[in-house]
Amino acid sequence: MKILLAEDETEILEFFREYLCDCGYEVIAVDDGEKAIAAIEADDTIHALITDANLPLVKGPAIAVTFHKKFANAPICVISGHLDADNLFQTEAKDIKVTIKEKPFPRFTYAEAME
Repeated sequence: MKILLAEDETEILEFFREYLCDCGYEVIAVDDGEKAIAAIEADDTIHALITDANLPLVKGPAIAVTFHKKFANAPICVISGHLDADNLFQTEAKDIKVTIKEKPFPRFTYAEAME
């Protein structure tokens, strides 16, 4: 299973990339929204998306919308340290089912969100 991981904080990106790889997932790790959009457009074999809500260049809701258009049944998990992430997604990506997890968080919740 291949996961697109979009997170601009290097430590969190590397932590999740290593953790997900250890769980047996193939991971495409990017550090901004434009790279996430490019990965979605270039790869037809992505099975899930984990994205920060507030990435540079392109925000999480736009990434989720683009991902959902191509992979309609794939899970989308949003990570955010901002309390307004839920409102942001209800406004900008309201027709897409996303799981929103607040930072900080226990590691196991992300592997479960991809099931």
